[in-house]
Amino acid sequence: MKKIIGALTGLVLSLLLVGCGNSTNKSSNTGGTEKKRVENAQLKVYAPKGKNTDWLSGVVKEYNKKYSTKISLKTTDVAPTAITQKLTPLLIGNEILPDISFIQDSDITGLLDKFPTSFENLTKDGYEKKFSKGIYATKLSSLKATAPNNSLFGFPQDLGMVMMFYRQDIFEKAGIDPEKITDWDELINAGKKIKEKTGKDLLALDANGETSLVTQIMQQQGTPLIDKKGKFNLNSQAAKNALNIVDKLKQSKTVSYYSSDKDRYPSFQDSAVIIEGTWLAGNMAVNYPKQTGLWRMRTIVGYSKANPGKNPVNGGSSWYIGANSKNKAAALQLMEFAVKDSKSQQDLLKRGSASASVAAYSTSAGKEGLDYFGGQKIYDQVQKAGNNAIEVYQYPYVSDAGNYLKMAVFDYWQGKNMNDSLKKQTDQFNQKYALPNCQIKCNTTDLFL
Repeated sequence: MKKIIGALTGLVLSLLLVGCGNSTNKSSNTGGTEKKRVENAQLKVYAPKGKNTDWLSGVVKEYNKKYSTKISLKTTDVAPTAITQKLTPLLIGNEILPDISFIQDSDITGLLDKFPTSFENLTKDGYEKKFSKGIYATKLSSLKATAPNNSLFGFPQDLGMVMMFYRQDIFEKAGIDPEKITDWDELINAGKKIKEKTGKDLLALDANGETSLVTQIMQQQGTPLIDKKGKFNLNSQAAKNALNIVDKLKQSKTVSYYSSDKDRYPSFQDSAVIIEGTWLAGNMAVNYPKQTGLWRMRTIVGYSKANPGKNPVNGGSSWYIGANSKNKAAALQLMEFAVKDSKSQQDLLKRGSASASVAAYSTSAGKEGLDYFGGQKIYDQVQKAGNNAIEVYQYPYVSDAGNYLKMAVFDYWQGKNMNDSLKKQTDQFNQKYALPNCQIKCNTTDLFL
C-alpha cells in the first residue's frame, strides 16, 4: 500500500513539476512559438512623444480591430538622445524593462554589446523570417552586422537615407533648376548664384567642426567612418576628399554657421539646401508649418560627375522588446503586425517617416504628394535613394568615432595641418579601442557604464 501511495505521490509531483514547467515556459514565451494571441495587455513603451508614438497608437487601434483584442499603451516620453541613459540603469540592475523601446540604430549596438540577452532576439524567435524579405537590405544589414551572432533584435521603423531638401522658391528666384545639379562642384556654383540673386546662404555648417557632411561624403565614396571590419577610417583618402569639398563650401562664402544644437535646425530652415536624413521630412512639417509648400526633396548630389557614388545613410530607428518585460508576447505580436500591415506602413509614410518596408512605397500613400513639399511625391526619391544605399555598420563605438572626427576637423579649422589632425585623432581613437588588432569585437568596456 505504501508503495502505491509513494508511486502516486511521485506521479502527482511529476505532473505538478511538468505543469509548472509549462507555465514558466508560457509566461516567458517570447511569442515566437506562442500560437495563442494575447487578448488583453497594457504595454509599457519608452519613446519620444510625437509622430512615432502617434503612429504606434494608430497601429494598436488597427490591431485591436483586426484581432478583437484589448491592447493598450502606457507611454513614457523619452527623447532619442536620452534612451541609453534611461535604459542603462535598468539593465545594470537587471530590472524589468519596458515592453517596447524606440532606439536609434546608432545607439542600440552599445546596449547589445554590454547586455546581449536583455532584448528579444528576433532571429532566434523566428520573427526575422516572417518579415525580413519585405525590409530594405541596407536597414537589415545595419541592424544585424554587429549585433550578437549577427542576429536581428529590432523591428525596423524607418530608413535614414540622406536626401537633399531644397527651397523651390529660392532656386526659382536664382533661375536654377535644382534637379539638374549633378555633383558638389555644381551645387557650390549654384550656391554662389543663389547668394548673389537672393542673399540666402546655400546651407549651414557646424561652427565647431562640421562632421555630418564629412561622413556623408565619405559614404558616397564607399567608405563609412566605421567599416565592416570595425576599422576607423578617419585618416583615409575618402575623409581627406570629403574635407576638401567642405573647404570649397567654406571658401565659396555661401554658408552660414551654427554653434549649438538649439540653433542647428533654425539655421537649416533659413538656408536654400539641407543635407539630412529622411526623418527630417516629418519633423519639418511639424516644427515649421509656415514653410509648407516651399520645400522639395531629391537624392543627394553625386560625389562627382565621373563617380556619383552611393547614397549615404544617416539616422534611422527601430523598436526593441525587453526580454524580461511583463507583456513581451503581446509586444512581439503587435510589432510583427506593425511592420507587415499595409495600412500601418501607409500611415507611417503619411506622417513623413520613410518606412523601412519596401512594399510601403508601392501603396497609394507611397505615391501621394505631400502638401508640405508642394504636392511632390517625395517617396519616389526616397525609394531611389534606398535602392542605391551604402551599407553602414553600427559598432558600439560609432558615436564616439564622431567625437574624434569633430576634434580632428576643429583642429584643422584652427589652422593645423589636415593630415596631422586626422592622424592624431585616428591614433588616439585606435589606442582607446585597441583597433589596430581588432576585426569584429573590440574593447568597449567603459563606453556605456
